[in-house]
Amino acid sequence: MQIRRAQTHDAPGIAAVHVRSWQAAFSGLVPQEHLDSLDPAREALTWTGRLTQPRRPGAGVLVAETLEGIVAFASYAPGRTAGTAEIGMLYALPEVWGSGVGSSLLAAVVDEFTEAGFTRATLWVLEANDRARRFYEASGWRQDGAVEVDTSSGLPLIKLRYRRPLLPRLASELIRTERLVLLPLAVEHADEMAKALADPSLHTFIGGAPDTVEALRSRYARMLAGAPDPAVSWCNWVISLRAESCLAGTVQATVRPSGHGRTAEVAWVVGTPWQGRGVATEAARALVGWLADRSVHTAVAHVHSDHLASAAVAAAAGLRPTDRVRDGEVRWQADLAMSPRPS
Repeated sequence: MQIRRAQTHDAPGIAAVHVRSWQAAFSGLVPQEHLDSLDPAREALTWTGRLTQPRRPGAGVLVAETLEGIVAFASYAPGRTAGTAEIGMLYALPEVWGSGVGSSLLAAVVDEFTEAGFTRATLWVLEANDRARRFYEASGWRQDGAVEVDTSSGLPLIKLRYRRPLLPRLASELIRTERLVLLPLAVEHADEMAKALADPSLHTFIGGAPDTVEALRSRYARMLAGAPDPAVSWCNWVISLRAESCLAGTVQATVRPSGHGRTAEVAWVVGTPWQGRGVATEAARALVGWLADRSVHTAVAHVHSDHLASAAVAAAAGLRPTDRVRDGEVRWQADLAMSPRPS
């Protein structure tokens, strides 16, 4: 499958997707007479007209294409307020629902918005269209309270507005502290890290067993490929000890949009030979400081209630325990916009 900008000759394919997706998705939601009246040939003429018009800045149409032809499309344009982009349509053939085509197309549109400098995006969904609402919510879109009534089908239909912030992905960068260098993760680190994290006791609280070199290389490759959601950043480092010129552990942050900024879930692990030396504390403090400098407003960590050493690291990094517990792990949190920088 490829995702590309639509051309004028794509009009018939887009029209076919438009009509078939409407007839399948909105059956029982809009008057059947309206669905039956949809004509691919007429829609093709409409799309030809749209695609021959000069492209406005920040506007466009993307298509998802397979060997069978166009299977999905999305149209978008600048929104009604400055800095906002809006998805006007995103439709896919019923045969590809649930296949990931729609998610890939949505991610491509979000990439377009981010590259164009928009800071937030909106779209409208029929209130009764549960499938579409679940689809967008799974990709981080949330209702913002706006409602409008659409009468274009001959029946009043309630539409809800969904919104999400748009922020460029963060990329791991070199971080230096007094004793450590946090190196952006590379697949090549797997050989040394497999030895550094080989002690089964490291899995007492998280379960599982130490990875082999091959398994770790595969896992690192997946992590470096990035999150499927373009708004989510997977930032990963290995901890290098300056004096000993060796790798001793890892720190990571999963950064995602939240409210008017970003939230990061952080984690760390240090190999048994280097524990008790303040390595995890120094690395976690450096990580939290790096995140605070990049408009991350909240840092979160989940620490097992019995893991006292990890709780001490979280506290030293400026996080505080909350009353929220998930699977035996306590949620620790810091407001980076308000908290003093850990030192």
